[in-house]
Formats: sequence, structure tokens, C-alpha cells
Amino acid sequence: MDVIHSNASPIAVDALPYVIFSIADNVYAIPSQQVVSMYLLETVTPMVDVPPYVRGMGKFRENIITLYDIRVLFGMPTYEQELDAFVEDRKKDLMNWVNELERCATTGQAFTLATDPAQCRFGKQINSFRTENSSLRGCLSKIDAPHKQLHDAAETVITLASLNKTDDALAAVTEIRQTYYHAIISFLSEMAGVYHNTKREMVIAVNLGKATFGIIVDSVLGVEKLREIIPIPNVATSEYVSHIGLKEKDGSTVLMLNCSTL
Repeated sequence: MDVIHSNASPIAVDALPYVIFSIADNVYAIPSQQVVSMYLLETVTPMVDVPPYVRGMGKFRENIITLYDIRVLFGMPTYEQELDAFVEDRKKDLMNWVNELERCATTGQAFTLATDPAQCRFGKQINSFRTENSSLRGCLSKIDAPHKQLHDAAETVITLASLNKTDDALAAVTEIRQTYYHAIISFLSEMAGVYHNTKREMVIAVNLGKATFGIIVDSVLGVEKLREIIPIPNVATSEYVSHIGLKEKDGSTVLMLNCSTL
């Protein structure tokens, strides 16, 4: 995140460091003195008649604590929902690309989409995907070879179509669908199963002087000191986030989560 400069008066910064964590594309912080523990999320028992952002109850040491899903609290999809949407959107991108190739083969007209695998919409989205889950990264890496092979084979289709060899061009498209396209779709479908088996959501157990509760975050990035905390300038704030902190190391910004309002 970029450094934000403001004329607003900073507030006092605790000498103790802050726990830094990520939710979607944002980075947040809470005082380390409020944090009891950090651990991988395991079994969650659903609760009835609670707000949607209450994921349920989980075991913490010898106690049962309430778990708050910060993504849902902030109106974001859960990571699982976000991943499912990503997979389905990439399947549509790939299908549209191959359908355009088939149109080119059928009509002999120019192919209108990117022929470079790094420049097509599918390739750009796959290359920009970031995750802390090594199993998901491994699954994505399997896509690279058949995706490049798909683009290489498409060059043949485009050449055949330009020579009005329609039957040969369509036969080549059929082979692409049965091989490279099918392989990529299979690897994309694996991602949901891989996530279910290897998901790594983190729980930060927080105690503000009363009962302990947990906040569910995507990942814990570290424990660092902040140089100052200032009100967020010129934007509407919420009861949960109204200040930003500047990291002591590099001056980058983090959003300060007010756990007392949960």
C-alpha cells in the first residue's frame, strides 16, 4: 500500500508492536497486547440467530470462543466464494477464447483475441492470481504447459482458416478441445477440492479484558512496530476502521482494525 500523508493529528503509538494481517487485497493491524494467540482455523460449529459475519464457535485451548469472519463483516465474499468465482470466470474466459477460435475456423475470418498466452485474458488473470496456499500454487502451475500448447495449436488453426481449409481447421479445434482445453478445465476444477483439503485461514485470538474471541483472516503477515497512527483523510470511515498506521520499517500503510466494535 502507498504512504498516505495527512494534516490530521496523529494519535499515540504503543511501544509494543502490532500484529499485521491480510484480508483480500488489504493489510490490517491490531495492537499485539490485544492478541492472545494466532493459529490455523480448524473445526467451526455454526450458531443460530447470529449476524452473518459470525462464522460460529471454535475451540481455543480449553475454551470455546466466538469466531468473527472479517471478510463477511466488511461485505466481502468469503475466500472460498472468491476462489469459486475466480475458477468459474477463468473457465468462461477459456471457453470464449476457444469459441472465437472455432468461429475463425468456420468463417475464415480473422481471429480477434490475443494469440500470446501471456496476453489473453485467461493468461493475465492466472498470472495475477496470488495465494499463500502452496497447494493452490502447485495446482495453478500445472495449467502453464497446456495453456501454451493450446496457443501454439491455435496458430495452426488460424493458418488453416486463412487458407480456406475449413474442415482441417475445425478438426484441429476439436482436437484442441479434447486435449489442452480439457486438461486446463480439469486443473481449474481441482482447485476447489485442493482448497477444501488445504485451506489455511488464520484465527487471531483477541482479548480486550473480558472474554476472548477470534477473528478469521486470510493470513498473518508478521509482527511489526508502527511509527504513527493517523485518521483516514478525506474518506468515509466505519466503526471498524477509521485510522491508518505507518509501518516503522518502510512507511507503508496498514488499516487499523478496532476490535472493540465487534
